[in-house]
Formats: sequence, structure tokens, C-alpha cells
Amino acid sequence: MQLTPEQRAEIDRQKGEKPESRHLYFKATSGQAAQLQTQARKSESEKPQIEADYHKLVAASEEPGFSGWLRRRIRQDGRPIRKVAEAAAVELTELSAFRLGEGTLATDAVDRLMETLHLKLVEEPSS
Repeated sequence: MQLTPEQRAEIDRQKGEKPESRHLYFKATSGQAAQLQTQARKSESEKPQIEADYHKLVAASEEPGFSGWLRRRIRQDGRPIRKVAEAAAVELTELSAFRLGEGTLATDAVDRLMETLHLKLVEEPSS
């Protein structure tokens, strides 16, 4: 959303008075208010899908075995998934589907992902 020069000046004034504040206030124009309302409605309509995807992500990462373990490592990495995908040269859509338990990864993609996440497989001696 584009701010007017007056709004920008008000924000700068508030930042100068309270630089530690995380909340800044300004009066929105009628056009800005309409834009904000549209964005809020869109966000609200996307909420059920976001919640469903979150539950899928958690369930998939709790699966036993290697895939569940790798999904947990991806979640624990801390980087945005887009950054992990870029670093591993894996398509974002493929990595996202894998994280949700809706897709698999080719072994070469798993190799690059393991390297990106600084993970190693260590064989345990059999008893």
C-alpha cells in the first residue's frame, strides 16, 4: 500500500519519538481502507487452507522412518522453505509437497537437501 507524504511524515515523527515502538498509527485514506478490507477478507478466506496445510505438515513430520526424519530436519532448519529449496536446487513445489506428505523427492534431490541441511547418514554396525 502506497503511503501519502503526510502519512510518511507521521510515521517518521512517531519513529523519532519512540524508536523502540513496534506499533505506528496513521489515518488511512478511503482508498487505503478499502484496500486493507479487501486484503483482510482474502486473508480470512485463506485461513482454513493454511490451517489444514499446517496440520498436514505436522502429521507428515511425525511419520516414522527416513522421510519423517528428513521433514523434521527441514522444519528445524529455521530458514524459509523457499531458501532451503533454492540452496538445494529443488523445485519449491516439490519440496512443499514432500513436506506435506503429498509427494516424494528423487534421490538426487534428497542428496542435495541433505548437503544443504548439513546432514549425514551414518551406518550403524549390525550386531
